[in-house]
Amino acid sequence: MKVMQKTLISWIAFRDDFSEGAVNEGGPNPSIHLHHYDYDRHILLHLNNEESDDRKGLFRTWLSKKGFENRVKFLPVRLAQKDLINLERIQNKLTTILMDYREDSLSFFVTPGTKAMHTAWHIEHLNPGWNSQLIQIRPGRHVANGVPELIQIDFQPQMGALAAIASETELQTPKLKDRIIIAKALSQAYDIADRVALTDKVTTLIWGKSGTGKEEVAKHIWKNSSRKEQKYMAINCSALPDNLLATELFGHTQGGFTDAKMARKGLFRAADGGTVFLDEIGDISPKMQQSLLRVVQERKVQPVGSDETIDVDVRIIAATNKNLLEECSEGRFRWDLYYRLAVVEIQLPQLVEWGIEDLQELIDHLIEQKKELKNGEKLRFTPKARKALHQYHFPGNVRELENLIARLYVLTDGEVSLEHLPKLILNAKKDSPLKLKYVVKNAEKHHIRKIYQQNKFNKERTARVLDISPNTLEKRIKEFNIKKMV
Repeated sequence: MKVMQKTLISWIAFRDDFSEGAVNEGGPNPSIHLHHYDYDRHILLHLNNEESDDRKGLFRTWLSKKGFENRVKFLPVRLAQKDLINLERIQNKLTTILMDYREDSLSFFVTPGTKAMHTAWHIEHLNPGWNSQLIQIRPGRHVANGVPELIQIDFQPQMGALAAIASETELQTPKLKDRIIIAKALSQAYDIADRVALTDKVTTLIWGKSGTGKEEVAKHIWKNSSRKEQKYMAINCSALPDNLLATELFGHTQGGFTDAKMARKGLFRAADGGTVFLDEIGDISPKMQQSLLRVVQERKVQPVGSDETIDVDVRIIAATNKNLLEECSEGRFRWDLYYRLAVVEIQLPQLVEWGIEDLQELIDHLIEQKKELKNGEKLRFTPKARKALHQYHFPGNVRELENLIARLYVLTDGEVSLEHLPKLILNAKKDSPLKLKYVVKNAEKHHIRKIYQQNKFNKERTARVLDISPNTLEKRIKEFNIKKMV
């Protein structure tokens, strides 16, 4: 059984950790190491600039003299000086960094840093994806025995508005105005998408059958992220053979292959700074999987016909209608690429899994959306026609329903009766066993996922609350492909 590591994470304190060109042993980070260090490792964050490199050198030398050199990992963070009071930018960077330590017992050391940095730690602590605590240190000069005191902060949401903590900045949350429809059936997926939007480079895999709205979720992430002012570029990976897909993704040099008369940037370089959406990722060949793995791992592309690699800064969102876990088990998809892509996984339900109220909400929305096809006059359904729609399982999902509404606008005079509906819908059986199976399984899946999240993804506690054995819970988690959220 893997032992959970105890990880301390903090910013380097530019002012308090140093004094007159040397390390100040009364500063917050040195005080932790001298008096209260009880961790497996310390991740020390610092800006990626020359001044930070100088301070890092001083601190590393001090650690070595004290015999602490193996405790600390210095981690540069790409933030400009002006970003030190920008909560959104700091939040994006922190969430991305913390994904690498999500299996650890985390201690967020809030003392060093700006007020925006302090607030970011408080927000991260509220994230159910982390097993975390907040700590701060009281300087020795304020303690009777002169020894700095370590304090665990008992922070709860009701302590007050986070905006009051961060007087220098403003907490921003994703806007929902671009969402097609906010139904209960989609709330879980879009809640995760909202969290992903607040991160910077976390790769995301969207899974759903054809027509469930995978690209709408990808665009939602892009439009609500810090990259919203940069390009969004999408490609259907199943539509092109390997040689064309490689040049589309990675670009090529002039003369890189026959008929390559001009150089081409490729999608990753063209979208630099923005977001790339790779649709139908489960259909790419083993050779293309290997090429893509390098891009996902290193954020570098090698144009066709070139020996050089070029850095790219993009958020990667992939989507598939295949079960990639099965594809990996059968040897058709690389495990290492799957784990790189599915840092966060978003599952979209089929329309047959939606409740009748949610389905009707979507129907009403599409009627409103497409009313211009009839000069603003809305479609009207007879009770029998509406009931027939509710009983149909829509194998083509949202796309099939959307096309049906458009067709009915064209082929009817405004009122839809049974005779206007396709035979597939008219022949659908009432109380379909297939639909019942989906409803029951979907209810079980969502209930387990909710309890699992409430218990911070602790399987033992979750099994106890659900009154099932840990083995049964493990089987259900695998069966429903339930993942930890960001």
